[in-house]
Amino acid sequence: MSTLISKSVAQERLLHVSVGLAQIVLATIFAAMALLKLMMPAERLVETMHWTEQLPLALVRGLGGLEFVAAVAVAAPAVTRLPQRIVGFTSLAFLTLMTSAAIVHTIRGEFRMVAINVAIAALAGFVAWGRLMQEPLESDVP
Repeated sequence: MSTLISKSVAQERLLHVSVGLAQIVLATIFAAMALLKLMMPAERLVETMHWTEQLPLALVRGLGGLEFVAAVAVAAPAVTRLPQRIVGFTSLAFLTLMTSAAIVHTIRGEFRMVAINVAIAALAGFVAWGRLMQEPLESDVP
């Protein structure tokens, strides 16, 4: 009986560590992409992200700002002990964003980018599932 409990506790810890690592990767990806949108010169941005040529630069910079805030929201609870639900809902927003990006890239015929969008969406979905559907961490319990 104690071996079953030990395995259950070990599996739960493994799940939380896995979700935590995925959370860090997700925050890093979005922070990096946000910084590119915020700091890269407009001409270079169009070379790197072709879709930006169809939008006003202010909108692209605004999107970068929102992505950076969301990346901080995904990373912050690990340090600040804020409720993990924040991470879950932000991950759902990332999932929605990546699904929309996949649609845009499909329409533009940029199929290589669709695979990247799907991979990031899957990562965001895993983090959302882990933070919203699993047992809450100690910081979520009143």
